[in-house]
Amino acid sequence: MKNDEATRQWVCSWLNDQDWVVSAWTFDTENAGADITYTTSAGTHECELKSQRKYHYECWDADNVNVSFTDTPKTNDTNATYTNNYTGDCRYNVPSKGDTPDKFEGKKFFIVNADNANGEFMKEHTNPNYNCKWLKILKNKWDLIILYKDGMYILDNKDIRKRFLGYCRYKEREWTNSTGYYKSQNNSYRWGIKGCVELGDEGFIAMDDIPQSLFEKN
Repeated sequence: MKNDEATRQWVCSWLNDQDWVVSAWTFDTENAGADITYTTSAGTHECELKSQRKYHYECWDADNVNVSFTDTPKTNDTNATYTNNYTGDCRYNVPSKGDTPDKFEGKKFFIVNADNANGEFMKEHTNPNYNCKWLKILKNKWDLIILYKDGMYILDNKDIRKRFLGYCRYKEREWTNSTGYYKSQNNSYRWGIKGCVELGDEGFIAMDDIPQSLFEKN
């Protein structure tokens, strides 16, 4: 599904049906900016949209087999203060599970990319369009919309920062972008660094009218 167009359009339509939204829209041509923009009487919100092929109670936790806490940044680390030992070819190595930080115990969370394709943590690109998503969210003060099969979260930027648990590593298939479509690069897996945003029942908007076809190719 090119640029998740159907998902973006459906969420915009839902937002436009809410009495607290003046208008909502999405891009026609991908420019690596916000996925969705909406206005309320209080101002304009730019949002990153993520779609998950699962129910909200199935979101990640520290016990997930693909989650590791080995060699992860501290919550206040920057690219200047943290050196990632899993860059280049080493990013394919399998780190140990590592000790689960206290803040993660018993928590569910959502993960956002906090490194680039080579494994460099929070490194700013000369073209900010190529920055990792976590850096974009923090610098641009974007909101985060997460669509699950049974509802969604709409987290404003202040709420994202308040819910930030810290960083983890996540075993993910490496993708490359080609003409708007994401394709697997040799079916290889790497251990990326992720910013973790706590999720729970608070703030979840339960919905029973989401077209399940939206999740078929996401």
